[in-house]
Amino acid sequence: MKPSKGPWIAYLAVEGVLGSFKNTHVQRVELVGDRRARHVFKNPTRNKLENLMRILDDYDILITWGGARKDLPLLTACCIRLGVDPSPLHAPAHLDLQEFVKDKLGIVDAGLEETAEFLKAGRGGGKVYTLMRVFKKLRGFVRSLRPELAL
Repeated sequence: MKPSKGPWIAYLAVEGVLGSFKNTHVQRVELVGDRRARHVFKNPTRNKLENLMRILDDYDILITWGGARKDLPLLTACCIRLGVDPSPLHAPAHLDLQEFVKDKLGIVDAGLEETAEFLKAGRGGGKVYTLMRVFKKLRGFVRSLRPELAL
C-alpha cells in the first residue's frame, strides 16, 4: 500500500565489481523501501534480478550513495547479460546522495559513514539504513533544491 502522502521511496545498495567484461559481477543487492520492506539478493541470478525489477516497479524515487557511477551501471550490465529488462531500475527518479552532498555541500571525498557522522545522522545498521538516515537529515534541503521529486 502506497503512503497516503508523498512518493514511494526505495534505498538501494549494490556490492560488486564494475570493470571489464570478465570481471563485472554483482555480489549483493540490498533494497529497503517505505515501511522498511527489506529485500536482499546475494549473487543474483536471472530469477532474482527479475524479482528485483518487479519490486522496483512499485517505487517513485530511488536513492543511492554513489549509484549513478557504480550501482545502476553495474545492475544494468548484469541484467542485460542475464536477459533481464533493466527498465524498472531506471524508471524511478534517481537521487544519488553522494553526488548531492558533493555538489551542494562541497564535500568531495567523504564516504557515507563520514557523511552520517558529519550530519549527526547516527551510525550502524548497515549501508542502506545509514543511507536512509542521511536522507532524512537532508530531506528538507533536497526538497527545496529538487522539487520535482515531490518529497
